[in-house]
Amino acid sequence: MTQKESPNSLRRRTIALEHEVSDYLGARDAGKPTTWKGGPPTTLEEKKIAETDQSYRDETQRFYLARYAGRIEAIVQEYKAKGVDTRYFDGNTIQGYPYFYALGSPVTAMCDDLLCRLRELTYHIDIYDNRIDIP
Repeated sequence: MTQKESPNSLRRRTIALEHEVSDYLGARDAGKPTTWKGGPPTTLEEKKIAETDQSYRDETQRFYLARYAGRIEAIVQEYKAKGVDTRYFDGNTIQGYPYFYALGSPVTAMCDDLLCRLRELTYHIDIYDNRIDIP
């Protein structure tokens, strides 16, 4: 008889949270205003674009911190308690929302963002939440 993974397993909770954050960021990205490319704005129109862009980023950051950062930190601590290497989450990594990369972007092939690292943790435990040592 094959054992089924608990619906509340650490792996499933991690994947569900990663999807929730990814969906939120995707929706935010789809509706975002024109992005300011940097440098000091020189016209009134550029100033308005820069202010709107910064306001959008601030709002996204506040929501991310309020809704997701603490939950991600708690899940990372569960992995850490099981002996899984979580050094990529040390410091301020969780405090800034991950940049949303469109699917198919060359960047999605690299695991350099928070969501990818979160998914990567799931490879280090089994369906019973026991640590798996990968040589």
